[in-house]
Amino acid sequence: MHLDLSGSETRGAGTASATVTATLTEGPDGTRVHVRTDLDVTGRPAQFGRGIMTEVGDRLVQQFADRLEDLLRAPAAGSAGPAPVMSAAEPEAVDLGAAALPVLLRKAAVPAAAVLFAVVLVRAARRRSHG
Repeated sequence: MHLDLSGSETRGAGTASATVTATLTEGPDGTRVHVRTDLDVTGRPAQFGRGIMTEVGDRLVQQFADRLEDLLRAPAAGSAGPAPVMSAAEPEAVDLGAAALPVLLRKAAVPAAAVLFAVVLVRAARRRSHG
């Protein structure tokens, strides 16, 4: 499967375009899907940097895979087979901020803890020198 995708921020000038190639192979526990994505991002989202964008992209692909799996496993009304995949009239918006927030928080946890530790140390030293 080969997809050429593009989108833009609803509030801003940022854009994203991607070429997604998915290859399906039979595996012992079901079908395996290998996904390769070439992503081009402009605007504010591009400021996140490559490492964070890779993790955010992985989260978005996982969300897509989870939703697709749910659709394929859910029985259609009055049928024993999988539900048909329905196309939406308008594409669903992806909230990149919501997808990036957990990644950013995880990346910021160690520096934030170090700053907090330094502040506590400085306050303790001040109290000791004054008291």
